Amino acid sequence: KTLKEGVYRVDGSVPMDEVVELIGDEARVTDNVEIISAIKAAKSSPVNFEDLDGIKEALNVTLGQAFRPTSKIYTNDNGLQFLDTLIDGNNRPLLAPSPPEPMKMVLAVGPTTVPIVVLPNADFPNLTQGIPFIVGDLNEGFVLWDRRQITLVNSKTASVEGYNAFEQGGMLIRADERADYTVRDANAFVLGYIAPNA
Repeated sequence: KTLKEGVYRVDGSVPMDEVVELIGDEARVTDNVEIISAIKAAKSSPVNFEDLDGIKEALNVTLGQAFRPTSKIYTNDNGLQFLDTLIDGNNRPLLAPSPPEPMKMVLAVGPTTVPIVVLPNADFPNLTQGIPFIVGDLNEGFVLWDRRQITLVNSKTASVEGYNAFEQGGMLIRADERADYTVRDANAFVLGYIAPNA
């Protein structure tokens, strides 16, 4: 398992629950970045989807009945913008809120709708070839070895990189997390892209 560490400088007046929430957010971002790296390593030659038909083919043929029913489409902010421009033959958008959960988006892909998960461009940057899309079931594709524990150690007297917690009335917090990411089934997902001008 991989040990990940982070040191946080905190003003002494910040409530500890806010600090824990910040560290939890950082851990989630780290998980996203590590999983994307593992996906890129497992799928070193991304598929050129070209357009929505390529995504449909990935769902219907490549993933098929084994993974299509539980698949999602993962993309970045640029991918969301691209999907948001797609319309059907009656000028209706293909991207819409999910009826049971209006804060989540789904994409009409043929006769089915597929949930969309959008990650920030900073966490999931464009591939060299274009806008990235991961299509599949990442719960089947990956195992996140996470003990669900983050160890926090704090000090009001320590100093690091020119910051002295005692002199500046703050606190230094070190967060240690043990986690690892391994591919369980590389057939459960497809990494692809759509060129911006496609």
